[in-house]
This record gives sequence, structure tokens and C-alpha cells, in this order.
Amino acid sequence: MKRIFFAGFLSAFLFFLAGWLTGEEVLTFICGGVGFAALFISGLFSGAFISGSQFRANTSTETKEERKKRTRLMSAFALAGAPHFAAAIILTMFFKRSGKSLTIGKKIINLYRFKIWRSLFHKKKCPFHTPESS
Repeated sequence: MKRIFFAGFLSAFLFFLAGWLTGEEVLTFICGGVGFAALFISGLFSGAFISGSQFRANTSTETKEERKKRTRLMSAFALAGAPHFAAAIILTMFFKRSGKSLTIGKKIINLYRFKIWRSLFHKKKCPFHTPESS
């Protein structure tokens, strides 16, 4: 179970990092969608979406091993989905607080691009610039 939670946490962290650096709000929706899907599947395995009599009928025919397997799957999906919800909530708060898309990551990327552009086409370093053409 620790490995499943760690895998979910790592995946959610990568979504968070990508959303923070790029400023794309669509990554918030994808991360939240992954969390929702995992928790929905966990609910299906737990029997949360059926009536009590139907759940009782289903569980009366299953063996102890099947019940353990179902409970293990339910817990695994819940543990993998919870970090995605947390990352989606944090990204949503970030986007709402700034009033627009995250700009910190974009500023870093644009600054890096500007430095490359400037180093390529600055007069002193430009391969196409010759002293007699100026």
C-alpha cells in the first residue's frame, strides 16, 4: 500500500510541478479528473453506489479471499486518488489567488529563452555580423 500511495503522490507531484511551471489550468482539470476517477473506482469496489440489500446479497456469496482482494483494491484506488485531489485543490487555489494563469514558471522559461536569443543574435556574438557591415 505504501508503494501505491507513493506512486500516486509522485504522479500528483509531477502534475503539480507541470501545472505550476507552465501555468496551464488544464493540468488542474486532468489531475482532478484522475483523482475523481480513482475515487469513483474505489467507491465501486466498496459498494457505495448500490442499495444495502444488494450489497448484502453480493457480499454473502463472496469468500474471505475475495473480500480481502476487493478491500485491497478499494484502498489502493483511494490511496492513489487522494494525492491527485490534493494537488488539484492546491493548483486551483494558486490559479484563483493570482487572478490569472501562473506566471512564475512562464517568466523563468521566457527569461531563459531571452538569454538564449540574446546570446545568439547579439552583435558581439552573432556569427553573421561582421565589423565592416556596421
